[in-house]
Amino acid sequence: MRLNIRVKKRANQQLDLIDINMFDKSKIMILVTGTTIEPYAQNWKECEATWIPELRKLGYNVKVAIGNPTMNKYVKEMGDIVYFAAEDTKMGLFDKSIKLPCRWILEETNYEYYFRIDSDSFVHPERFDTMLHENLNGSDIHYMGCAHPANMTNPFQWLSKREGRKEP
Repeated sequence: MRLNIRVKKRANQQLDLIDINMFDKSKIMILVTGTTIEPYAQNWKECEATWIPELRKLGYNVKVAIGNPTMNKYVKEMGDIVYFAAEDTKMGLFDKSIKLPCRWILEETNYEYYFRIDSDSFVHPERFDTMLHENLNGSDIHYMGCAHPANMTNPFQWLSKREGRKEP
């Protein structure tokens, strides 16, 4: 999306037209995935009571991933919760947090970016919004985060672009 804004430099100067690139927040999926801290299916509720509603007010689509190994299909959306056919334990962490969400986003949605955040993290909504504006406006970023967990404090927060997840 492109937004044109007229800016007055000084009191007696003419108005200048400035183009500002605005990324489309509707193309970003923020998925909060439960950690392996018990109770597995409940530990996201603190996020839902604090920073998740603030991100939604800023226009972001935020959903919570919960594992349910008894499902017939690999994914089921119910409002702001996405259930994946995976255990809500350490054994199902990769499937619930990475493998099945990426499959769901690529096969069944039109999201351009997927941002994954652990449920034991705290997100400052305004800083998050600023970070994405600074990094996504006019850029062609395919990945934001760290590729090696030893180089960061939390290896489970990252953003990737749809193009970067497609198989060759």
